[in-house]
Amino acid sequence: TSQAVREAIIPVDVQVVRGGLRRIPSIIDFGTISRANEYVRVPLYVVNEGVVPIQVIDGFAKPAPAADGGQGPDMFTHVERGTVLPPGQTVHIGDAWLGGTVEG
Repeated sequence: TSQAVREAIIPVDVQVVRGGLRRIPSIIDFGTISRANEYVRVPLYVVNEGVVPIQVIDGFAKPAPAADGGQGPDMFTHVERGTVLPPGQTVHIGDAWLGGTVEG
């Protein structure tokens, strides 16, 4: 039997008060989630392209609705508040989890 695999683009955005931060990689691949209540964790990295250290104040996931207007996938983040990003370095600031809501 063949099973259809649905792909979804889930926006993951890093918003900053000042410029100079960029998420690495620019697209986060959570892979394939094929079961309800299955979660995939992906580390979040940010590079400080500025010339002064920047401190992480907070981070959160903004839930997105499904294309049909129903409940979208479960997504949440854990960001290490207080993490200092030295100039010119890439730093692990936390993790993002994405979970399935329906099997298929």
